[in-house]
Order: sequence, then C-alpha cells, then structure tokens
Amino acid sequence: MLASVVNAGDLCGAATVTFFDWVVTNSNPPTSFQTCNIVIIALGRKKFFDFLDDALQIMRRNNIFPDLTTLEIIVHSLVAARHVSKAVEVLSTDQFGFGIEKAFHRKEALTVLIRCLCRRSHVGLASSLLHAAQKELLGLDILVYNDVMVGWARVGSVDKLQEVWQIWRRMGSFQMMFHIAI
Repeated sequence: MLASVVNAGDLCGAATVTFFDWVVTNSNPPTSFQTCNIVIIALGRKKFFDFLDDALQIMRRNNIFPDLTTLEIIVHSLVAARHVSKAVEVLSTDQFGFGIEKAFHRKEALTVLIRCLCRRSHVGLASSLLHAAQKELLGLDILVYNDVMVGWARVGSVDKLQEVWQIWRRMGSFQMMFHIAI
C-alpha cells in the first residue's frame, strides 16, 4: 500500500513525509528499513530532497536505522538529478547521520559515491575521488576500480581507462582484476 501511494500518488513532499510518519507509527508489525527505503526512493525520484532529512528522522525516532542501501538511494537520487556537489557534500559532512566519520563506514560510503557517479557519467569526479582515496590508504574494493574503468570506457576515454588499469596492476591484484574486468 505504501509503495502505491507514494509512487503513484500526487503527494507533495510534506504530504509524503506525513503519510510516511503515520504508516511507521501505526504499522503492526513494525516497519523495516526496506519499507522505509520505498519512501526515500519516492522522495528522490520526485526531487523532494528537502524532505529526506525529515523521513530519516522519522525512521530514527521509530528505531529504524538507515543502512548503506539507504545512503546509496539518496546519493543516486542526487546524482541523477544533477546535484552532484550535494551528493559529495552528503558524504563529506555526514548530513544525514550515517556515521561516515568512522573509518569502516567512510570506505563503504565512498564506494557508494564512486559507483553512483560512474553510473551517471560523472567518471571524472569519480576518478578524482578514487585517487584521493588511494592517497588516504582507504583500501577500496577492487570492484570500485572496475566501475571507474567501465565509466571511462563508456565515455570513450581509453587513456584514462589505461591509467586506472596501471594503478590497479601496481596494486598486485592483476589476476583477480583480469577476471572481473572481462
């Protein structure tokens, strides 16, 4: 019911959040964070970014804590709406309180951001973030390098693709990389 109302309805951002609050506080059994992500997706799709924080506060107030999937939905929505600087800002300021300042969350959050940027052809920024993460020794997953290489291939920049390939190769993960990239 929640999905059909928030996705198909003509609710404004405030009405969506009010309905979401009613659903979360009156649902039996308690609402899961996957159900809450439906509302986060709807708010992002309709570009109601000012109401994301309200929805996340409702979740926290009801002991539903967002995870990295929720973060990915928010970042993807911002990047898709061409609010790239806002997406980067979400991670740098931890605006929505995901606990990104902790070392293990920072790595996963940066992976989410780079992946979303590459999907939406913002591979230049993604590549810059990848290089910055290398300098900070965050030890990003090998799949992140693959995402950046695919992004460079998608925009036709072979020289940049080769640059990432060489960095990856110097990391000593060439055998694993070869299987993933192909």
